[in-house]
Amino acid sequence: MHHLSCPALAVTLAVWALAGCSGDELTKASTADTAPGSTADTAAPGPTPVVRDPRFETVVPVLEAELVGNLAEGVSIAVMEQGRFTWLEGFGTADPGDDEPMTPDHILQIGSTTKQMTAAHVLQQVDAGLLRLEDPVSTALPGYALQQSPGWSDAATLHDLLSHQGGLFDYTDTSNPPDDAALADWYYGFFADNIWAMNDPGLFWNYSNPHFSLAGLITEEHDPAGRAFADQLEQDLFAPLGLRDTFARKEAVRGTGRRSLSVGIDATGAIAEIPMRDVPDPASDRPAGFVWSTPADMARWGRFLLQGEPSVLSEASRSLISTPHVPTLYNGDHEAYGYGMFVWDLYPLSDGYYPIQVLEHGGNTLSFTSVLVLLPEHDVSISILSAGYGDTWSDTTEGILRAVIDPLPAASAYTGEPFDPSALGAHIGSYDDPHNVGPIEITAGGAYGLQIAMPLLDAYGYAVDPDLIPISTDLWLVDLGGIVLDLTFIREPGSPSAFVRNRAFVGARTPGGVALVSPDPSGSRASRIAATLEIARRAVPMRLPPPVHAR
Repeated sequence: MHHLSCPALAVTLAVWALAGCSGDELTKASTADTAPGSTADTAAPGPTPVVRDPRFETVVPVLEAELVGNLAEGVSIAVMEQGRFTWLEGFGTADPGDDEPMTPDHILQIGSTTKQMTAAHVLQQVDAGLLRLEDPVSTALPGYALQQSPGWSDAATLHDLLSHQGGLFDYTDTSNPPDDAALADWYYGFFADNIWAMNDPGLFWNYSNPHFSLAGLITEEHDPAGRAFADQLEQDLFAPLGLRDTFARKEAVRGTGRRSLSVGIDATGAIAEIPMRDVPDPASDRPAGFVWSTPADMARWGRFLLQGEPSVLSEASRSLISTPHVPTLYNGDHEAYGYGMFVWDLYPLSDGYYPIQVLEHGGNTLSFTSVLVLLPEHDVSISILSAGYGDTWSDTTEGILRAVIDPLPAASAYTGEPFDPSALGAHIGSYDDPHNVGPIEITAGGAYGLQIAMPLLDAYGYAVDPDLIPISTDLWLVDLGGIVLDLTFIREPGSPSAFVRNRAFVGARTPGGVALVSPDPSGSRASRIAATLEIARRAVPMRLPPPVHAR
């Protein structure tokens, strides 16, 4: 395999694979799955009929308003309560250039909601005695190493990967081919040669797609039958759970005639209608976010996560998916991460935090959006799939929650993490990201008490706004030339901050200060930084509380 060098990092982000060139016409759905209102998994003939409980009538105009404000021209929704569908309906069109109505039978990408499926399959192999969660990557993949971060694979465990504590730089390449072999080729090749760990594993949570793609590669390497990851998911999870409209490969979706077309970021970086042939299907990142499904199947998946199916996954292993393994540090101790799942004990709605147990994980590809929300105490699964990049469905989700939990419990007294100006001295100092953005200097000053300098970015012509904007004492926003990122200061109580964290870079405190790194004449450092900021620009931001000045 030919491996790209580091200067190609920025370039590969903008190049998409053209996987297949057949026509993009849509045909009406000819088959449907489980009849709404039934828990049976036998196929029913004809299109799936619309179901809408009267409780959701007031939510429909909310959904339609959000659809107008999103990129998507079409959206499909499923609500399952106690194993029965109470809402199953499509809105808008499944083809941005035509009037083909969106139906519950159209198939869309679910993005990062895939991660909990990958976690479930890893746990299947744990149940089978093929893997152990405490095993380091070097045991699960003998001989695997990152050239840029020696020792990482000896320290990072499967548990770290599945809980986003591996510390890996969040780099993926959607131009990689759909061939199943690309998963191993990419991670043994380019990734191992060029990508780095931003911090030692196990220190804190930080979202990174390669954590789950590596986990998927590990399941391939340990499969007794030598199957590709996509086949493992379809045969070991989707088929036994009756998910007949859920697929791990794009070509299988094309063959159904029920694919939805989408609107998103094209190969030039512009917003455009995306024909099916241009929708990325990189086998190297399937475990992190490229499964296709319908909302009905996703609601059934949610039912499995809530109710279980011991023939598919042991109860002990299933519970690990929704166990709060590590706080995200975005909402105090009230938002944590399981295995491919965000776990809440206080859930934010528009007028406060409510004492509702919620399991959820969204998903975004460059032209599709997924929402999956599960209510364990009420046995409710909610899935929203839309054909647009970065779509927002928070108002619709809230409307559904208020309809299915009636009455809501009283809102909590918790209103967000406090902002304590007297504690900001813990953050002042020098930090360094030696692989990527270089020195990060935090000083006192500005409108809210802290300012930032990133001299290497300045040297490369990026406009770093010196004033940080607080969300809480430890969580802030930084503006890098119009790209607004969150910065979390990581510290033990009573101690200075040890790290400043973002999904794209991590700076470690350096008490002696950091010397300015001169711009690299070869261009490789510039390419890394360009790739970092491009990833940050395209990534849909984490859901954060509002800044202090906006409350």
